[in-house]
Amino acid sequence: MNAQDGLRRFRTVPKGEQGSFTVEASLVFPAVLTVTLCFIFVSLYVYQNAVLYHIASVMAERSAFTWDNSKKDALTGAFHPTERDSLYWRLTDDRSAEVQLIGDSSTGNPSGEQHIPAGHSPGEQHNPADNSPGEQNNPSALPEKKLLKAAQFLADGTRGELGFTNRLLVREITVRLRHPFHFPSAISEWFGADTVFTQAKAAVVEPVELIRAVDLARTYGDALLQNRDKAKAIFGQFADKTASPDEAGLSFRSDAEANVYLRRLVGGAFAEMQLKEPGKTRQIDALDKSRVAHQAKVGYISKNKDIEDQIAKDVELMRTGAVNGVVWHFFRKSKDGLIGPSKPLKQLLESNGIVVVIHE
Repeated sequence: MNAQDGLRRFRTVPKGEQGSFTVEASLVFPAVLTVTLCFIFVSLYVYQNAVLYHIASVMAERSAFTWDNSKKDALTGAFHPTERDSLYWRLTDDRSAEVQLIGDSSTGNPSGEQHIPAGHSPGEQHNPADNSPGEQNNPSALPEKKLLKAAQFLADGTRGELGFTNRLLVREITVRLRHPFHFPSAISEWFGADTVFTQAKAAVVEPVELIRAVDLARTYGDALLQNRDKAKAIFGQFADKTASPDEAGLSFRSDAEANVYLRRLVGGAFAEMQLKEPGKTRQIDALDKSRVAHQAKVGYISKNKDIEDQIAKDVELMRTGAVNGVVWHFFRKSKDGLIGPSKPLKQLLESNGIVVVIHE
């Protein structure tokens, strides 16, 4: 066939668009399929990473939640009241630690593969002889036990590390997990990854009982300081005078005489105070500048209805803040030489916060 015949045949080829879709599809479909597969695998990778991060977060949060008591259940936090760690575990056993873990695919349960002391990376060789006492290569120490309790959330075949760092004021749980992800070889080379890796952290906050202990100490500390100031106000003006030797054998014939002496002793004045119940008042023998009420009693005084009524009024004055304190002074009676309250009366006074001073 010469060139002319070939040209003639080419010119006789039928013209039209039949078959163009097939040709275009055969050119575009491989690219679309490749992009779709890449999108699917990337989506699976992102999903796997999210699942792994959720597992790591749960492990970190649960480990931090149960850190105050290694006997707590990792899921519910329940524990028997008698099952607790030692009293001073925060001082002796709360040291930094790290545990390497691997999910057991045969049983579905995680197990501690190796204990890595703080300061050693997972791939670093470590001589057990270098461990100090109590840091042997086993999970028997308290921090490792607490870390391993949260490992029950570990997925099958997942490797990782559970770490605890104690920087005095900042205590933190760190969870690093790795799970294999099988890309096709071509995509793996392009994507450059065949393992899902994630990390989560959780702070170990102060446990509830420690917060209660601090709050209790603060409450009682304030109360003790207030009682100390009140005691100073009560005794500061007359304690030295009542102990002076020149007043030994001091005695009075009546309460009126004792009242005059008491006002001079504490630098106070007579006062009458209104109580909550209308028409009821309480007469104060001597109210000093610190608003401490002083009452004078002469002779031997026993508990009776009138005395109990006086005590009730004094308690009400202290409870409402009308006075900062109440002191009952007992003086010797010159007629019979008797002095002081009876034992039941003294117990009643002291149980109600009333100070008893006997001027011997």
